[in-house]
Amino acid sequence: MRALKKMFPMILNLLVANPEAEVNSAKQEELINQAREELSQAYNIFSNVSDPELVEIAVLNIKAAEKRFDFLVREIKRKIAE
Repeated sequence: MRALKKMFPMILNLLVANPEAEVNSAKQEELINQAREELSQAYNIFSNVSDPELVEIAVLNIKAAEKRFDFLVREIKRKIAE
């Protein structure tokens, strides 16, 4: 959750603040690394739970982390193509 709180302002900036502004590669790399870490943590949690409700929550967390990672990759590719 902390990683999401750190990532949210940067993602929001990509989408809303100034879509014409170039995001430097260091910021892009930081966003991707945070998303990758969040995805890794989600898989780790999934591997360590056995209660059916916790498994369901872990699966939802994995799906959300995958969506965030995929979104960031698409946005970076789109910005490179521009």
